Amino acid sequence: EARKLGISGVEAVSGFVAAADKINVALGDELGSGAMVTIGKLANLFQQTTQQLDGKGVEEQMLAIGSAINSLGAAGSASEGDMVNFMQRIAGVATQAGLGADAVLGYASVLSQSGVAMETSATNLQRIIGRFNYIIAKKYIIKPLLTIVTNSYFFAKIPKIATTQEIITVAESNPLKSIRLKTI
Repeated sequence: EARKLGISGVEAVSGFVAAADKINVALGDELGSGAMVTIGKLANLFQQTTQQLDGKGVEEQMLAIGSAINSLGAAGSASEGDMVNFMQRIAGVATQAGLGADAVLGYASVLSQSGVAMETSATNLQRIIGRFNYIIAKKYIIKPLLTIVTNSYFFAKIPKIATTQEIITVAESNPLKSIRLKTI
């Protein structure tokens, strides 16, 4: 199983096996036989955005995530399976937004305890994060880029058809259409 996670080397594999044994004892009933692979994948995904995982080996990363899941499951009514399901569903967009495993587990625990289905809550949180990313990109990337492009020498030679503000307005509603507009 270590090979599936890209883990190689005697020390890393032995660390994975040691962590897998502990995780299977603690979470095996709740997560099933694939608990070690699931936690390993989550550790791999969240290692860049989770301060608590920074600089740790595979074994420590897996144990940190497994321990957090186990602790939250024991402390409240959120099930470990639901939290892992939520983490798997949202890991891609969460790591792109810079959210660590600790933040995602917090959301998972609260939403699970509130009785919301993990599928629904993960999808809605993905939409929220996606919308925030779009707003940030629009403000700090799209508008400045359009301003640079529309004020460039290349576009100054084309007959006037659209102003910078017109392009920005069109870009906000239909980005593909704004590419086809000619400017001064």
